[in-house]
Amino acid sequence: MCGIGGVIHFNNSKVNSDLLYTMNAAMKQRGPDDDGIFLEDSLGFCHVRLSIIDLSKNGHQPFVDTTERYVLVYNGEVYNYLEIKKQLESHFTFKTNTDTEVLLNAYIHWGKACLDKFNGMFAFAIYDKVEKTVFIARDRFGIKPLYYYCDEKQFVFCSDIQPILKVCNAAVTINESIVYDYLLHDRVQHSENTFFQQIKKLQHGHFIEIKQNKPTISRWYHLRDALQNPFVSSEEYRESLTESIKIRLQADVAVGACLSGGLDSSSIVSLMLRNSNQSHFSTFSAIYQKGQQGDESDFIDLYRNSVDTMVYARPNSSELVQDMEKFIYTLAEPVPSTSVYAQYKVMEAAKGKAVVLLNGQGADESLAGYHYFFGYYFKELINQFRFSTLINEFLAYTKKHKSTLAYQSLGYFLLPDSLKEKMLVSKKGYFSKDFIASQQMAQRSVEVYQFLDAASLKESFINHFEHKLEHLLLWGDKCSMAFSLELRFPFLDHNLVEKTIGMKNEQLINNGTTKYILREAMKDVLPEKIRTRNDKIGFSTPESNWFTEPTFKAFSQDVFHSQFFLELPYINNKVFLKKLNGLYSGMNPQFSKEAWKMLHLALWNKEFLN
Repeated sequence: MCGIGGVIHFNNSKVNSDLLYTMNAAMKQRGPDDDGIFLEDSLGFCHVRLSIIDLSKNGHQPFVDTTERYVLVYNGEVYNYLEIKKQLESHFTFKTNTDTEVLLNAYIHWGKACLDKFNGMFAFAIYDKVEKTVFIARDRFGIKPLYYYCDEKQFVFCSDIQPILKVCNAAVTINESIVYDYLLHDRVQHSENTFFQQIKKLQHGHFIEIKQNKPTISRWYHLRDALQNPFVSSEEYRESLTESIKIRLQADVAVGACLSGGLDSSSIVSLMLRNSNQSHFSTFSAIYQKGQQGDESDFIDLYRNSVDTMVYARPNSSELVQDMEKFIYTLAEPVPSTSVYAQYKVMEAAKGKAVVLLNGQGADESLAGYHYFFGYYFKELINQFRFSTLINEFLAYTKKHKSTLAYQSLGYFLLPDSLKEKMLVSKKGYFSKDFIASQQMAQRSVEVYQFLDAASLKESFINHFEHKLEHLLLWGDKCSMAFSLELRFPFLDHNLVEKTIGMKNEQLINNGTTKYILREAMKDVLPEKIRTRNDKIGFSTPESNWFTEPTFKAFSQDVFHSQFFLELPYINNKVFLKKLNGLYSGMNPQFSKEAWKMLHLALWNKEFLN
C-alpha cells in the first residue's frame, strides 16, 4: 500500500520537480518507507511506499520495466500476483519478487484487459514513453482512492485530495449539491463528485486514458454483468471465504485483524485462528463504558483466551476535541457520523503493532446485514404477490427484533421520490428554505435515487456496491493510512461477492434473520453468542452522550454560536439552535447525528475553504 500522484501539463511546459516533492510530502504518512519521483518534460509521477511484499529496494517506485519504455506508480495489492506471474514467465524475465512488477508486465502483455485478471485492490498509473500516453485505473469496488483535478492546462491526480490542493494552483469552491446529499440523505462518495467543485474522484471499476492531452474515462467492470453461479451450500461459502482470507494474509510484515464483536469481523478472526499458519497475531477493537451505546466488549472478550494480543482503543469526546483539527484534515471531506472517529482511534492503537489489518467491511452489503434490507425484501415480496412468505417474515422479524426499522424502511421505499425528499426535509426540519429551493431546482444526483429505488433485494445489493459502499472504504483508507497501515477486506474478494449476490433471497434473509448463509457456514466456528446475534450495532460511538459531556459540549457550542457558523447558508439558525438545546439537555438525543454533520461541515469549510 502506498500513495501515488502525478502532474501532466497539456501546454507542453515542463513539470517542476518541486510539485512532485510537495505532493509526496503531503501524503508521506501513506508511505514512510521510501519515496521517489519520475520526470519527463511535461509529465511527472510521484510515489511514497509502505513496504508490504518484498521489503527490499526492488520495490522502489516509480517502477520502470526492463525495456525502460513504461513507468508505473501503483497503490494496492494484487493478491493473485503469483498466479499471474506464472502465466507471464515465458514472456518476461522478472527481476523482483514484487506484485508491482507483475502488474506492469501484465499491462504490457494484455493491455487494459489485464484488469480483469487482477484479484485485489488498486489504483495505478502507467506512462508509455513511446506513445506518450497515460493509463490510470481503479479497482472494482473502490477500495483504493484516486482523485483528480483537470482543466485546459493540466491534469493532476493523487491518492489524496490534500496534495492536489497544494499543487493545482487553482481556487476551489464548495460543491453545494454534495452538501445537500450529505445533509439530507447522509450520502457522500456516491458519485464522481467531491465536496470540492473542481476535484473529482475516478469511479470504481473505471479507467482514464490520456492521449494527445485529452483524458477519456471508460468503465471496465460492471458488477451486474459479472455475477457468477451462486453458492449452493454454506460449506461452499465457508471454503470461499476461507480462501479469501488466506490470500489476504500474504505479507512480509505483521498482520492483525480488526475485531468489533460483530458477526463479520468475528468470522474473519475465527477462520484465521482455525485455518491460517499465523503463529501470532493481534486484534484491534474500540470499546466504551459497559452498557454505553456502541460498546461490544462482552462479545470481543469471547476471544480473550484465543488471541495472542488484544489491543483496545477507547474513543471519547475529550480526545475527539483534541484530535479534531488533525481528524478533519485527514479525512479531507465531511463525514456524517462520529463512528469514523472510532475507526481512526483503532488505527492509531494499531500503529507499531501491525502493518496489515484484515477488516470485515463489505459483508453487510452482500449479505443483507443492515436491517433496512428487510424493507427491500418485503417490497419485493409484495411486488411478487408472495403474501404468505411476507406474513411469515413479518411475524419472524417482530419476534426477533425490537426495532421497527424494517417496517419504516418498507413504507419509505414505497413512496415516490418527490415524497421521499419532502418527508426527509420535513423530518429534519432545520434547513434554510432558500437552500432547499435552490437544490430542488438544480439537477439532482440520480445516484441517490438509484440507491433508494431498488425493486428487489438483489438489485439493492448491486446499488449498494455502485453508490454506497465506497464511502466506508474510503474512510477506512484515510483512517488507516493516517497511521501507515494497510486494510484488507476478505468479504470484498470479487469472486466471493459475485457468487454471494447471485444467491436466492432465502439464503440471505430467512425467518427474520439476516446473513443466513454466513451464520450457517460459521456453525462450530464462531462462538454461538456471536453467531446467533440479531442486533445490529454497527461501528458506532455514544455520540449523543458526547454532546452532553462538558468538554465536547463547550467546544461545539463555541462553533455553533460563532459568526462564521451563523453565516453558513444551509440552515435556519433559530430552528437548528432550538433542536440543539434539546440535544444538550438530553431531551433530543436523536439530533446528535444532525449536529455532528453541521459541526464537521463548518469546521471543514473553515479548514479548507476559509
